[in-house]
Amino acid sequence: DDGVKTGIRKVDWEGKVLWSHFDPTQHHDFRRLANGNFIYIGLEEIPADAVKRIQGGLLGTELDGGKIQSDYFREVTPEGKTVWEWHTHTDLNIEKYVICPLCPRGDYLHANAIAETKEGGIMISCRHINLIAVIDKAPFTIDLFVPPVPLVPGGTTNLKITAHKKEGFDEKIRIILPWKPPGVNAPSSVEIPKGKNEVILTLNANADAPLGDWQIGVTGTAQAMNKKGEIRLSSNLKPLKVGEPYVNLAIEMAATFPGENTQVIAKLEQLKPFQGEAELILHALPHGVTAAPIKIKSDTTEIAIPLVVSKEARKGKHANLFCQIFIPLDGHSIAHNVGHGGTLRIDPPPPAPKKKEEPKQVAKNEEPKKAAPKKPLSRLEQLRKASAKR
Repeated sequence: DDGVKTGIRKVDWEGKVLWSHFDPTQHHDFRRLANGNFIYIGLEEIPADAVKRIQGGLLGTELDGGKIQSDYFREVTPEGKTVWEWHTHTDLNIEKYVICPLCPRGDYLHANAIAETKEGGIMISCRHINLIAVIDKAPFTIDLFVPPVPLVPGGTTNLKITAHKKEGFDEKIRIILPWKPPGVNAPSSVEIPKGKNEVILTLNANADAPLGDWQIGVTGTAQAMNKKGEIRLSSNLKPLKVGEPYVNLAIEMAATFPGENTQVIAKLEQLKPFQGEAELILHALPHGVTAAPIKIKSDTTEIAIPLVVSKEARKGKHANLFCQIFIPLDGHSIAHNVGHGGTLRIDPPPPAPKKKEEPKQVAKNEEPKKAAPKKPLSRLEQLRKASAKR
């Protein structure tokens, strides 16, 4: 139909095409699986580092330039979406399987048959390495969701990883982001625990992260169902855009006392217009101080953020305040972390005023008591007194 002759078609008895899937690399065999999907054999050139690991075969029978091709196996849905793949250079212990000495080296496996076992495994027949084997599919797959909005320098975004676990499998899955765009950071790993199917992995971009469009993916590692070794697989690659920020902000210093509410003034610089209302949250407040989220618009240039300060608020200079602003876009939000280094000072309460001393009561001076008049001497006392003087 489109110039590609290699592919798979489903037709009715009258020759009407009911379904088709074209792939120029498909060859030899395909099967319809129990789940309604299709699996087929395809051919691809393998990387030079894998070529060096291939042993055996007729010397000098490589393809032009010393290249070697080999097979892959791909499962697609009726809609043509790839849901599972197996590749020689990533999924096979090449050193263990040597090419037959009578076979050319240019085609490593030369798979010519593929089928599904009743247990759900994939049986393959590989002529050049004399191998019939069953590939056990991993008991889980992982999907990566990247929000379709940009990650801005100084901002964050949350990746959602979902595990689709096969019945009977419930091991924990360790998730790793093996490669990150320049200036973008992430935890070394996160874990989907037993009994759960999802986990969030947060990316944060440095303030000087370069703008650009990237492709990212995650890997998942879990213990095999037979407890012998580990299984590791990856998600599909998804686009991640590091784009220009919409807003910047500076926080002015504020001061208060325990038990006295106050406000923080923030001045905003609008770098790109946005629609609707954004949410602003003040972070890193000390113990005993809270602030409610505030709505801002694209034309907001200054905002007062009320602070509720309890009597138990921790005193001192707190210089790590910053704001997180969530810009709405197409049903998602773009997180900006701005205003780092804002300061709130909580001073000790002023000393209580001293009580005024009441004036002392001064006792009134009492008038001296008058001496009682002397009693006149009797005649006998007078005589005795006169006699004593003689």
